[in-house]
Amino acid sequence: MSYRSIQTLKKHAKILRQTKQISHSQALDVIAQQEGFSSWSLLIKKRQKQPLTSLEQLWQQPGELSLLAAKMYVGKTTLMLNFALQAAKSGQRVVFLSTMLDEAALNMRLHAMNTLLPHALLQRPAQELTSDALSKMSTSISEFEGLSLLLCSCPQIRKEDLIERVDKAPTQTLFFFDYLQALGHFEQEVDMYESFMVELKKVVRRKQHSFFFLGQLQRPTEEQPTLSDLKGHPHVHRHFSLVLGLHRAFDSRRAGLEVLKSERLIEGCYPLEFDPSNGVFSEV
Repeated sequence: MSYRSIQTLKKHAKILRQTKQISHSQALDVIAQQEGFSSWSLLIKKRQKQPLTSLEQLWQQPGELSLLAAKMYVGKTTLMLNFALQAAKSGQRVVFLSTMLDEAALNMRLHAMNTLLPHALLQRPAQELTSDALSKMSTSISEFEGLSLLLCSCPQIRKEDLIERVDKAPTQTLFFFDYLQALGHFEQEVDMYESFMVELKKVVRRKQHSFFFLGQLQRPTEEQPTLSDLKGHPHVHRHFSLVLGLHRAFDSRRAGLEVLKSERLIEGCYPLEFDPSNGVFSEV
């Protein structure tokens, strides 16, 4: 089930109060009734945090900015590609923007996930593949043709170009951007970061997109991360409705997806199993 955050509901109540010229408490009660509660106080009482029970919860909140962060080589790009593929196969319009990988590399990773074939195998010439592998690849290619999944390599993209691309996309598009720190040195450019995020958030809300950034953590990979581990200035997380931290020991197949911040009804750590041969993160 998809929920609007308390912060979002309060903003709608403020707009309603101004347009209908009613009191703030009356506006809150009207919004609560729209959510299925008789009053705002009852909504607040019932809206206790719920555990993260399904990965689909992560991208079912239009109009929000989210962040997935991890140390290098833990698999954050790979996990985000898993999200993109899963969302596209469920019918979501998806755009994956990468400053690190070209379209061919992104495609190869996605086909490995979709076919469960090893990356190393898919890098071989077609004549060296078995008939079973060729059949799986042919099926995967056909499946991808029916998906609304756009892969874009943009190593030199500017912040204003990113905002323009997001603004021109059809409404309710799910964006993934790899990665946040590629857009600037935000530790020294705090004002620039703030203005960029404010403008991007306005566009995302107006177009009812969902937007995921990838980010970096500065902490040992096997330890559970915290908000203070996010790379960037101390308030790098303030514009995100959801912040996730991925942790995994370098040689381990077990991983954890930690909810570091949430304005929604999710909390806790979500266990995952990682297959390094094909890049699949599966739910445990």
